[in-house]
Amino acid sequence: SLKLANSYGMQANYHMNCQDHQKAILTFEKAKSMFFNEKLYFRYTQCLVLQSQCYIVSNLIDEARNNLEKALKFSRQFENPIMDGKIFFNLAQIYMIDQKYDLAKESIDDSIDIFQELNNKAMLSQLYVMQGNLYIEINKVNKAARSLKKAQKYSRRIESDKMESKINTLSERVNQLL
Repeated sequence: SLKLANSYGMQANYHMNCQDHQKAILTFEKAKSMFFNEKLYFRYTQCLVLQSQCYIVSNLIDEARNNLEKALKFSRQFENPIMDGKIFFNLAQIYMIDQKYDLAKESIDDSIDIFQELNNKAMLSQLYVMQGNLYIEINKVNKAARSLKKAQKYSRRIESDKMESKINTLSERVNQLL
C-alpha cells in the first residue's frame, strides 16, 4: 500500500541521516519496489537517487551506477531540476572514484548549472569542493583555488562548519601545491 511505501521511504531517509547506510539501502529497496508496483515512478526515482548516495558512501559503486542509470531513464519523464542535479552530483562522485575526470567535470558542470539556477547554496558549496578536488587531481591548481573560493562563498552563506573545515583542509593542500 501507499502508506507502507511512504513509511519505508521515511525510515530509509532516517537511517541515511543516522549514517546507517546498510539499513537505509535495505529499506530503500522495499520502498522502491512498492513505489514501482504502484506506478509511482517519481517516488521510485527519488529512492533510486537517495539509495545511490548510500551505495557510494558504502563503496558499492556498481550498485550506485546501476541505480543512477535507471534514475536517468525515469527522470526524463519529470521536469524536476533538483532530481536531475542530484543525479549528476552522484554520477560526478562515481566518475571521481573511477578517475574518469572528463566525465566527472561534465557532470559537475551540469549539476552546477542546475543548482545555480535554483540558487541552492548548500549543493553549490559541495559541488565547488568536488570541482576543486577534480582540478587538484588533474594538476590544475589555480583552477582548484578558484573553485574553493567559490565553495567558501557559498558555505559562508549556509554557515556550515563541517563544509568550512572541508574547504580549509583542501585549501591548505592547494596552497602547498601552488
